[in-house]
Amino acid sequence: MVLALPLTAEYSSSVFIEGDKFYIQGGRILNGTSTQYSTQFFYIDLSSSWETSSPTFKIITSAGGPITSNSPVTLNKDNTSMIIFASSSIYTYSFQTTLWSSFNASSFLANRFCGAATDPHTGYIYFPQGHVDGGMLQYDPATQAAVSIQMPVEIQASNTTGPYLAATIWNGIRNTVITAGTPIATNPNFVLYEYSATTGWTVIAQQGDIPIADDSYCLVPAYGGTKLVYFGGTHLGFYNTNVYMFDIATNTWTLMASQISQSTRVGMQCAASGDMFVVWGGGPARDSFASPTPLVYNMKTQTWQITFETVNTSTPSSTSTSTSPSTSTSTSTSASTPKGPIIGGIVGGLLVLGLIAGAFVYRRRRSNRNKDYTVAEGERKPSDDMSERQKQGQHESGMHPNPHVSYPYPKPGGSQNRLENTSGVPLRSPQVYSSDQGGPQIWSQRLERNPQEGYQIGFQDPL
Repeated sequence: MVLALPLTAEYSSSVFIEGDKFYIQGGRILNGTSTQYSTQFFYIDLSSSWETSSPTFKIITSAGGPITSNSPVTLNKDNTSMIIFASSSIYTYSFQTTLWSSFNASSFLANRFCGAATDPHTGYIYFPQGHVDGGMLQYDPATQAAVSIQMPVEIQASNTTGPYLAATIWNGIRNTVITAGTPIATNPNFVLYEYSATTGWTVIAQQGDIPIADDSYCLVPAYGGTKLVYFGGTHLGFYNTNVYMFDIATNTWTLMASQISQSTRVGMQCAASGDMFVVWGGGPARDSFASPTPLVYNMKTQTWQITFETVNTSTPSSTSTSTSPSTSTSTSTSASTPKGPIIGGIVGGLLVLGLIAGAFVYRRRRSNRNKDYTVAEGERKPSDDMSERQKQGQHESGMHPNPHVSYPYPKPGGSQNRLENTSGVPLRSPQVYSSDQGGPQIWSQRLERNPQEGYQIGFQDPL
């Protein structure tokens, strides 16, 4: 059974997790001939491929969600819930329990539409102009504590002549909050402000093909936070139909190829996953609704297409989120090379080298041991000397301290204690190998002939 697509909405609130889901909540929908605010809630699947005529989606029926329009929204630091700032309350939807919760935050929360972004390290949420005193709200979801951070005068909520802030993004490359200010009438280009917890506020010096629009556009992070993607919007009757890409490293805008072949869009929701840029909702003008069919733009080929593809062939993956139109936040994570195969290869290589080294040592030890037992041609065999000595009885100094050696060893002192070394391996006196001194239990014997005394036994360390 083919499910009916969700109703087209404008100025919804949305977040996305790259390669997973694109959540869209609320907004204004068309009811007959009039518009009304909605609690519609669904997600579009970003983990599988689909055609724009039949996208994979799911309606979420959990009760308790807010009635929203253009409300700032962001993910928590673990991407396990989405948080919406609606009117004077803060709503949280848990992806794990699929339940909504909320509390009244009128003591510190202002009803603004500047977007919100989450620092994935601290969990703090930043909401420019979101505090009742006009400053930027720093909100801790874990404790529900709120702090106001002073903003530049020209973008404070009380300054009605300054740029109107309409998009906010967390940039994981710089570890900063980036907020976009739509321009005043005399300046067609918008301004990017950046906030760092260590250095405060600065204005980003943009260059390149700076977009011209001041209202109802979308701005989302892409490619692990290394890029920002801008689309749609309007300025003084001009409607933008282009896609622009901002490079974080160089602060440069680039106008992408291929204008949209369909009607212009304002008040839509956007997401970026791999090479795919997805647009849903909105319309060619305010209160003029487009088809519920999503649009897909391939950022690699710079063309609009009818297929959403999950394969990313250009850059590392990331976890990103998008908020209401013109409001976005990103939690970026660099792609990591799989460590299992690398570690396994290293361990395997070391094991092979160990086996080779062990085989070499074993063969050399056997070779040396065979040399120690070799008797020169024409000499008497050790067994002959031993049989003669055994006939004479044990040496007066006793048996060898190693119980596994039955041969008598010479008494210390005199010519009988001469330990000859023809192999170049240092020899030690027999006393250092006594069992009570913890000496080695493997002995290498070499028999040296003394013309007067017969064979002597020399002891040496095993290899």
